[in-house]
Amino acid sequence: MNDAAKRNSHARLERLQAFLEDDPRNFSLLADAFACAMSLGELQTAQQYLDRAHELEPESAFLRHSQASLWIAATA
Repeated sequence: MNDAAKRNSHARLERLQAFLEDDPRNFSLLADAFACAMSLGELQTAQQYLDRAHELEPESAFLRHSQASLWIAATA
């Protein structure tokens, strides 16, 4: 990821976090924030978003897949 793309992704993650402050139970925002954090390699932040989303939808197949993706990224 080049510097401009990285800056844009950081700015997007900050906007998503601001939206989540207003709507902390928004599963779609949490999923977007997770994906953005993953793209930046911010694995700990991504895990935090997954944990919050898991509280909302503990049986979600999307979350199981996302957790597996995070574990793979952490071991790479």
